[in-house]
Amino acid sequence: MTVQGPYPSYPIDSAVLERFVAETSPEAVTSFVASFVELAPERLRRIRRACTARQTEQAVIALLSLRSSAAMIGADRLVEATSVLLRGLRTVPRPWAMIDDAVDHQLGAAVDEVLPALTGRAGWTA
Repeated sequence: MTVQGPYPSYPIDSAVLERFVAETSPEAVTSFVASFVELAPERLRRIRRACTARQTEQAVIALLSLRSSAAMIGADRLVEATSVLLRGLRTVPRPWAMIDDAVDHQLGAAVDEVLPALTGRAGWTA
């Protein structure tokens, strides 16, 4: 399995993904990536719903889930976007306007950047 980016700021850190393959198997990583791609839109919707409803605990749970999965595949900018939101959610009083903006722009953009890379349109091969 190889991951090659067409430019230096490729959304997937190939070293992380290669290490994941070495620790498991190409089949396991392919399955994990397929699940990640399938679940990402719903995870993002869940985060948006929780933030809109000001359900901090639900937002934190959904962000932690997305962040840990993103870290496993080397999606560093997505990890950073979730970390920014988690820091905001831990601030009291919560800066909801900043959080809502970050969910819509930073997190959404990071997911939109990662998914094409994982679905073969930008260098993913298994």
